[in-house]
Parts: sequence; structure tokens; C-alpha cells
Amino acid sequence: MKNHWAAIAMALCIATVSAAAAETPSTTESVMTMRVDGEIAIDPQGKVLDYRIDTKLEPAVRAQLDKAIPKWNFMPVSIHGKPSAVKSKMRITMAAQEVKSGYAVSVDNVVFSDDRVPTSTMLTMSPGAEPVADISAKSMRPPGYPTGLMRVGIAGVVLLYVRITPEGKVGEVAAVQSALFNVKGRDGTMAEALNLLEKNTITAAKKWTFNVPARRASADPAMMTVAIPVNYVMDKKSNDTPGQWRVEVRGSRQSAPWLAGSMLTQQVGVSDLASGEIMPLGSRMQLRGDTGKAL
Repeated sequence: MKNHWAAIAMALCIATVSAAAAETPSTTESVMTMRVDGEIAIDPQGKVLDYRIDTKLEPAVRAQLDKAIPKWNFMPVSIHGKPSAVKSKMRITMAAQEVKSGYAVSVDNVVFSDDRVPTSTMLTMSPGAEPVADISAKSMRPPGYPTGLMRVGIAGVVLLYVRITPEGKVGEVAAVQSALFNVKGRDGTMAEALNLLEKNTITAAKKWTFNVPARRASADPAMMTVAIPVNYVMDKKSNDTPGQWRVEVRGSRQSAPWLAGSMLTQQVGVSDLASGEIMPLGSRMQLRGDTGKAL
């Protein structure tokens, strides 16, 4: 296995931003991404009431978001059977791909961390609307960094969907998407590297344990599934800062079989989360239509 990793590592090389973004292989996608953090509030009909962007952005990018976000339309959120105004933290992932005239920028994805709190007042909040305590890590021993990739400085990330049992053990786990950072190489070689990273990560994840608050425990698989990125990087601060672009060669996003048919599952991709984050997939915040359009 070590020789196999070394062969893959030798076939990949670190690229500049422009070079990595310029080629788009057939089974992997080369793209520049940037995360933007903020908060949003919607009215009982699902229209945007207000929003806040916390990440410092270039004026042109900020102006594009300020134009797009007020037009978003959500499915109404019901609390105790009544459509209600609610707020939520949001993470916007921007994508930029090279075109003849420069770069086409779009909203790649938006994910939400539900506060599940009415926007009116905390003092009159009913018990059913209280925030639900999140699942947290208890023991998460990271996988080892493949020697061949580490030796030549190849970095990447694997996004796992993990279904956790009420006892805090891993019931099921799937690698739904993975990416390499700042590299170029043959499509087949990169796809093989991503596949081996995923297998390495899944093996480690099966032994993890979590703290599950009693109020979070649910029979709904979506409410018991979390998205967890596992980063393979030499510098913990690299490629992981909101408001900064990074170059990714990412594979296609896969589905987790146990989530088929779930109505509360938001789609989280490999570009959406920072290292160390654990995001529950169950969300009442559901956008109508497609937000991934050029701005």
C-alpha cells in the first residue's frame, strides 16, 4: 500500500491557481471555491426578512451577494403547526471557473445551521421552538496521512456523512465527496487518489464515538446524520479560511443510501465545511429552486 501511495503521489504535482483552475477533467472538476459565513431570517411565507454577512469580501463579490440573497425563496417553516418567521446561520460557498472572458462566479451551495428560534423574541419563545442541542465529538481519532502524499505535500479533504446511533456509535458512514488542493495531473490518477483517501477515512471513522443529547435523538435518519470533513493538510491553517479562494480538484457528490426519501436533508458538499466542523444534515431551512446561478 505504501508503494501504491507513492506512485500516485509521484503522478500528481502541485499547481498554481491559474493552472489548476484551467483544466477540467472528465470525472473530476477543477474549481476555485470560497466560503462566506452569515445569518439569515425569513418570514412565515419563506421570503427573506433580513440577512447578515460576517465574512470580509471584495466589494464586487459583496455587491453580487447583496443583489442575489434578497431574491431567495424558502419553503415556509412551521412551528407547532403554524408558519413562523425564523432565523438561521448560513454558509454560502462561491465557485469560480475560468471562461474566455475571465472567471464565471456563481453560488455553488448554501447550507444552514438551524437556530430554530422565532425571530420575534426570545422571552416569549415556546418550548417546542427551543434550539436543539447538537451532536458533538466524543472520540474521533484521525486517520493517518498517506506517506506518499505527505512526502510531496499533496493535500486534500474527504467529506463524510455519518449516521450516529442514539448511543453515540457510528451506525453507517459514507464518503460523499472528496477533493485535492492545488494539484494537476491525469484524471484517472487524481480519481484514484481521491478513492484511496476516502477508503482510508472511512476505516478510521467507523471507530468514532459521539455525544448525543437526549433531545437530539430521533428515529429520522436525517436528524441523526452529520457531515464531517476530514482534512489531509501539512498546515492546519491552509486552504481553510473564509473569504479566501482555494483551488480544488473534486470528485462528484454521492448520496448516502440511508437518506433516500428524507425531506429534511440538506445537501452538504466537500467545499462547504471547515476543518473540525460537524454539521447536522436535518434542516428546516429549505431553499426553493436553484441558487447555483452565475451572479
